[in-house]
Amino acid sequence: MEGCLIVDPVGRRGGLVLMWKYQKEVEVINYSNWHVNVLVKGEKEGSDWHFTGFYGHPETGKRRLSWELLREALEECGLVDIGCKGNGFAWSNKQEDLSFTKERLDRFVINNSCRTLFKELKVENLIGRCSDHLPILLTGGDGDYNRRRSRVPFRFEACWIKQEGCEQAVKQGWEKWIVDSEPIQKVKTKLSVCSGILSSCFKESDKGRTKEIETISKRIKELQGELSQEGMTELKHLQERVGTLLEQEDIK
Repeated sequence: MEGCLIVDPVGRRGGLVLMWKYQKEVEVINYSNWHVNVLVKGEKEGSDWHFTGFYGHPETGKRRLSWELLREALEECGLVDIGCKGNGFAWSNKQEDLSFTKERLDRFVINNSCRTLFKELKVENLIGRCSDHLPILLTGGDGDYNRRRSRVPFRFEACWIKQEGCEQAVKQGWEKWIVDSEPIQKVKTKLSVCSGILSSCFKESDKGRTKEIETISKRIKELQGELSQEGMTELKHLQERVGTLLEQEDIK
C-alpha cells in the first residue's frame, strides 16, 4: 500500500486508518477523530467519487452530536443502505445469558450517482477472529480474484527463532563446504543453502499452523453466522485460540 492515513485514538477509544494501493488514487479532503473524507480518482473523466468513513465520537458525551451530523448527511446527500448478504448482524455483546444482544451497527451507504458508477455492489460480513465487530466487505463487480500468484521469494520468519532446531539448521547450512573461489559468491551460496534447510525444517509446522487457523476460522464463521447466546462459549474459546496462532504469525 502506497497511501495511508492514520487518526490516532483518544486513549483506548477511537482510532481510524485508511489505506489505498496507489498514492495518486486518493486525495484526502479532511478528517477528524470520528471521520475520514477523501476523493477517489477514477480512471475516466467524470468518474471521481467521494469516500467517507464515519465512526461515533470517541467521547461518550459527544456521540449524540456526531450521530446528528451523520443523520443530516444521510438526508442531504440522499444516502441509502446497500444492505448485507446473510443475516447482517455484525456485532454482539458476547454474553452467554439472557442479556445477550446482537445488532447491525456497521454498514455501507451510497447515493444514486454512486449506483451509476458501480452497477454490481455487494456487502458481506467476514470472519471476526478476535473483535466483537465483524469486518464488512464491499465489492463491486466480479473482480479477478484468481490471478496466478508469482513465486514468493524466501524470507526468514522471526518466529522460527523460538523453534527448536533453528540455530542448528543455520549452523549446518553455513558450515557446509562450498567449492567457490569468489568470496561474494560463496556467501550467496551459503545463504541459499541455509534458506533451503530452514524452509525444509519449518515448512510443515508453518503449514500446520495455517491449516489450524483455516479450520478454526471456518467454525468461527459458522458460529457468527448463527450469532446466538448458545454458541458464545465455544466462540470465545475459538477466538482466543486463533488469536494465539495469529500472534505467532505476526511475529513474522
